Amino acid sequence: MRVFLFFSIVLLGSNLLSQESVNPSDSTDKVKYSPDFRFKDGVYISFDQVKLNKPIPLARIISDYSSDDLDYFSNLTEKSEIAFADDFGVIQTVATSSIWGYSRNGFLYINYESAFYRIPVVGAISHFVAEQTVYHDRSVDPYYYNNYNPINTTYKTKEIRQFILDFETGQILPFSRNNFEIILVRDNDLYIEYMELKKSQRKKRYFLYMRRYNDRNSLYFPKPK
Repeated sequence: MRVFLFFSIVLLGSNLLSQESVNPSDSTDKVKYSPDFRFKDGVYISFDQVKLNKPIPLARIISDYSSDDLDYFSNLTEKSEIAFADDFGVIQTVATSSIWGYSRNGFLYINYESAFYRIPVVGAISHFVAEQTVYHDRSVDPYYYNNYNPINTTYKTKEIRQFILDFETGQILPFSRNNFEIILVRDNDLYIEYMELKKSQRKKRYFLYMRRYNDRNSLYFPKPK
């Protein structure tokens, strides 16, 4: 009886913790994401800063460019490093290639292969389009070899691809059926409904179920201070 009571208390506690994580709107210091939400303008070094909506403010970024210039972020991210003053006023530098991205006019731009792309669909499953380097195999005559000019058997191109950002983990994933379903399974009821569709219908309804997932699993950010 005591063992049963112990496990009942543990299960009750874990359920309460789960409900708190699923319903962060109960917290008075959070604001629910909506299309009207605007991220603070600045540079996000890490994804954790994005989740906190706490970038390096423009006023603390050291640059020769005016932050009022429409090309400010384009010019800033062309440099190999970004300099800024930290919370203690000490000058720090960070490699531009290593930053997560930035926010301009309240919209998120993500760093992918050292280029920056706006994320038009922000949610638990975020979606964006970017250029990706794709490597191809070149067909080569196996009986031909030039000792002086060996043939390069691969070449690369830049191709437009779709990606999803998993806002729970920060992972950037190619937009594929498998990757989409890996995230969707977290919402058991919605996942079951989706899997009951014919395979031919699932692909056609990716964006419908992405929107429904985002509606049911809202993002919350700290209230601006």
